[in-house]
Amino acid sequence: MATKPAVVIVPGAWHVPDHYEPFAKRLRTAGYETVIVRNPSVSVSRDPGNMLRKDAMVTCDVMKKLVNDETKDVVIIMHSYGGVSGSDAAAMLCEWLGTYGQPDHGRVRRMVYLAAHVLEKGEPMLGTGRVINHLDVNEKGMMVHQKPYERYYADISEQEAQAPLDLTVPMAYSAFTTPTTYAGWRDYGIPCTYIKCLKDNAVPVEMCDKYIARLREGGVDLKVEELDVGHSPFWIDPDGLMELIVRVIE
Repeated sequence: MATKPAVVIVPGAWHVPDHYEPFAKRLRTAGYETVIVRNPSVSVSRDPGNMLRKDAMVTCDVMKKLVNDETKDVVIIMHSYGGVSGSDAAAMLCEWLGTYGQPDHGRVRRMVYLAAHVLEKGEPMLGTGRVINHLDVNEKGMMVHQKPYERYYADISEQEAQAPLDLTVPMAYSAFTTPTTYAGWRDYGIPCTYIKCLKDNAVPVEMCDKYIARLREGGVDLKVEELDVGHSPFWIDPDGLMELIVRVIE
């Protein structure tokens, strides 16, 4: 039986590792070493610029330790905005391993896009006419979403959603305006899975289908899965997401 890969989870915008712990705990119980990245873009009080690049570098460093130092394979699960920084991070890792990696290093076994954005090389999140409504950007360049319940947790009651809503934090605006450096989903031969959330108000099914078409047109070894939930299954249905991810990994 193949050795279980480590799992790296890349959060979406405004989200922090604690949002993903209900899901991550289940992965760990099932025997998967699991690391949740904390994006620098949600760890600053003022936007210093170029935050997409900084987010990707931190994720790359997390994977580098697992893949190169510990010679493990990795599955990277990218939620929402995490698909942008995570794709660049996977590409950075592949580039680094090609020059500096140990001979017996591991690899990125699969990239999992969980209701996530799939951008072309050189494309920013807020490029090509993409608009995200209800954003407020303050004088420090930090953005807050004014309607996070409706967008991310509308398939549970507002009372039930209060705990994850209380965890959300401001995010550096430049994470959305910095262009990607790579097309990590296409250019490194990494198999991908795209998970559509059928009740999603943030990355609706129509947008997911466009991203899936992009992956297929790029010649990606692709599997498509569905969950009958909104944008945040890691909190709302961690058991269902766990079952799906284990099937995807194994």
